[in-house]
Amino acid sequence: MTSPESKIVVCPSCGASNRVPTAKLGAGGTCGRCHTALFTAKPLVLTSANFEAHARKGDLPLLVDFWASWCGPCRQMRPLSRPPPPGSNP
Repeated sequence: MTSPESKIVVCPSCGASNRVPTAKLGAGGTCGRCHTALFTAKPLVLTSANFEAHARKGDLPLLVDFWASWCGPCRQMRPLSRPPPPGSNP
């Protein structure tokens, strides 16, 4: 369980849960298990295997874009779903 002083951040590489002090969220950070960066400023491709970890374990909000190549509206919106601008990570 998290407190207002910390948040659980799921590692984009290995899926491990990391407790990060709220005051240090903007300072980056590395995973305690695999030592890779927790915040990459790049979209993650989630699958049925790792979606649960990010959606349920992590405390940070997710922007989810469900996309299918056969979906007309998906293809129209694709140019709008670019990576977030630099500095938009917590």
